[in-house]
Amino acid sequence: MNLKLLKKYFENRCSPEEAEEIMRWIERSGSSADMETDFMLAWENIKVKPGDYKKWSDKLDKVHQQIEMEELYGSLNLNKNKPDRSFISKDRPAKSLGRLGRNRAKSKFRYLALPGFVIIIALMLAVYYQPSGDPPLQTITQIEKSTEPGQKLSFHLEDGSKVILNAGSNLIYPSGFSDTERKVILKGEAFFEIRKDANRPFRVVTDSIVTTALGTSFNVNAFPSVGKIEIALVSGKVTVQQLSQSDSANYMLLEPGEMATIVRGDHSFIKKTYDYREVASWKDGILFYRDADFHEIVKSLESWYGVRIKFNRPPQKTWQFTGKFEDETLEDILIALQFGHDFDYEIRGKEIKLNF
Repeated sequence: MNLKLLKKYFENRCSPEEAEEIMRWIERSGSSADMETDFMLAWENIKVKPGDYKKWSDKLDKVHQQIEMEELYGSLNLNKNKPDRSFISKDRPAKSLGRLGRNRAKSKFRYLALPGFVIIIALMLAVYYQPSGDPPLQTITQIEKSTEPGQKLSFHLEDGSKVILNAGSNLIYPSGFSDTERKVILKGEAFFEIRKDANRPFRVVTDSIVTTALGTSFNVNAFPSVGKIEIALVSGKVTVQQLSQSDSANYMLLEPGEMATIVRGDHSFIKKTYDYREVASWKDGILFYRDADFHEIVKSLESWYGVRIKFNRPPQKTWQFTGKFEDETLEDILIALQFGHDFDYEIRGKEIKLNF
């Protein structure tokens, strides 16, 4: 019997035909001997890292307790004596059972009647069995990374993909991706450098927009307070689609140097080329402005430096500022802005006051 098929059965993932095959195998005579051989082979191939000894010991104790319960309630019909469990070590799985261990295990498994046999199989599949070379079974949890204003964060996902999270942003992702896709949820802005995997597309979900890539680098700007979402492709290819829409007007393929803009509210799609400096220079520590107005500059400085900027009144003259700042202090930027605009400033800790 294929142990992978048995594992599917106890996880309720079998087709009716597969389930019927398993039940016929369990009911026929000699199935316990077949199971014993497969069990011993799987047991010898288990590899345990030194740090996992306690985890394996705890699981083995649970199996011991289950066996004792089977004895207590009479599920093992032919032998009521406490079985010899010396073939199981409480410290770690043995590399080799040896002849004595094999004989003791063999005598034990021959005493199993059908109900107890099924339970032991289920325990073995759930706790012990792992195909050779596969990583240890693990629980998938959701991880959340967040940045405050004035902070940026760079980290790698489980598949080796790199994420650079901009200030005031949030990313939720699983500790381990599935076999069919890699999906993360973004609020705010992030730059992604995706490790190529043809069998598992990488998906970034933000609001109702899904950006799908294989091996690609791209920027997603989706701050909830902004009236639009922007996906800018640097390399590779991505598709951008609205989950709530199915027509072709709401599905877009991007080539390097192209950006998709989705306007919140009317769900309109716009494709255009972009200047890398305007879109992704933030990840390199560069503030870049092109014809930026006063409110755009104030908002970006608050996020970049984690400050609060107040002003006595808006400037009377329209601002259209173009320039870049690399590793500059906030005061250096304010001084530079003063050359083209008439205002004074006061810096008090995290609060900045502009006087026009």
